[in-house]
Amino acid sequence: MPGGGVSEGSNGGSFGSKEAAELVASVREVFRSGRTRSREWREAQLRGIERLMMDEEEAIFAALAKDLKRSRVENVLCETVQVYQSARQSASSLRKWMKPERVSTNFVNVPARSEIVSEPFGAVLIFAAWNMPFLLSLDPLIGAIAAGNVAVLKPSELAPASSALLAELLPRYVDKEAVRVVQGGADVATALLESRWDKIFFTGGAAIGRRVLAAAAKHLTPVALELGGKNPAYIDSSADFNICVKRIAFGMCVNAGQSCLSPDYVLVEESVADQFTDHLRRTLTRSTARIRSRVRTWRASPRLPAGLGCTRCCQTRPRESTLWWGGRRMRTRYVAPT
Repeated sequence: MPGGGVSEGSNGGSFGSKEAAELVASVREVFRSGRTRSREWREAQLRGIERLMMDEEEAIFAALAKDLKRSRVENVLCETVQVYQSARQSASSLRKWMKPERVSTNFVNVPARSEIVSEPFGAVLIFAAWNMPFLLSLDPLIGAIAAGNVAVLKPSELAPASSALLAELLPRYVDKEAVRVVQGGADVATALLESRWDKIFFTGGAAIGRRVLAAAAKHLTPVALELGGKNPAYIDSSADFNICVKRIAFGMCVNAGQSCLSPDYVLVEESVADQFTDHLRRTLTRSTARIRSRVRTWRASPRLPAGLGCTRCCQTRPRESTLWWGGRRMRTRYVAPT
């Protein structure tokens, strides 16, 4: 995947605290110029992201194939259509969002008039996760742009093809001085966090989220943390198993289960526990049989990215408590629904 564009970090030499400070100063200067505040500028950037999703769909799919081996249907569902709709809706809503909101005035300030005016923060830092590398990079960016901010985006190094493509394509579709992409690993993230930002948006695990929050606290920078959590499903005797089991299996398997909406465990009423597990086994068996009978679909099944403990995952053996074991392919980092 070719690099290029406005990109610092792994594709642009060393990146440390000095480079991070210079980058922040550069985008902050753009913000101080005032050009990001106008509705016209914001809409132009959002429409640019819309065009990016439409014009570069094949390139996006190729990058995702290298990183995650997802099917085209999952790529559309998990990435492109969501980014496109988010950018489109935000662009259409700008006039409403930017309009001052009239509120009542307390007695002390009469005869003054009171209103709430939404103001941009300034320089926004965005850390994206690997499991949906385009959605989790561009959706926070859409919010930052819609609010009139400048932004620096650091995609996940665990999705290197997607990260490189974002660095290459974004400058073609948005203001390349106001939106910058930095590639790299933990050392780059650490360098970025040493500088003062006006807002930080982080998507990822709780352990890294704590480090981000601790670094931001030194500068009293507000932070939005989108972390993983528990997402149980509850099944009782009134459930229609033909429907609920398919929905649970879909939620477990789409994007290899790497979604905040994926049901990581199920609470089942004891009286129907056996019925539920039988339905789940049959559903997973049928789904996997269809995948194995269609080689192209098998190859397009989602994979864990290299460097994410894939060997440990692939070497795990089924236990006595395992209800269903679909197999694994270590060479291609594939682990079937289990």
